[in-house]
Amino acid sequence: MNTLNKKHKDLSKEVWIGLVGVVPRPGNDLLGKAKQGFVNILALAASTSEYGAQVERVLDELGLDVTEIEDSEPLSERLSKWTVDPEISRLAQEVNSTGFARFGTFHVYEDEDESNRKARSAVDSRRSRAETTGSRKPAKQDSSRQPPGGRRRKGG
Repeated sequence: MNTLNKKHKDLSKEVWIGLVGVVPRPGNDLLGKAKQGFVNILALAASTSEYGAQVERVLDELGLDVTEIEDSEPLSERLSKWTVDPEISRLAQEVNSTGFARFGTFHVYEDEDESNRKARSAVDSRRSRAETTGSRKPAKQDSSRQPPGGRRRKGG
């Protein structure tokens, strides 16, 4: 259970972001019929390893396994190099105020063949409170409004 809250937040922690590859466990239909997907996850952490552990714990609660974590870094570093989608900024504010991890849009792949991957967005603004008590179900399907990673180079 995540015990961080506004009053007790460890000041050495900051919002981290990473692009996380996921696969559903047998019987899990969170990603529909998709075999895999990826999502930006924002969480409070003090290091790469702490961020990875939090991501794995939250996704475990959803019945998803992590296949890879790419480009994990403090959001402040990302913002110094990239312009992020406004949704990412909003999620970061929620992470800072609640201490709970937040998810961007889940993007899924219909099949596993690298040459035939057709990304489509399956779950918009998937959020999870990093608690052991239930998680909210996906609210709706939506098309992606941002490139993978939720970022665009500054000035371009």
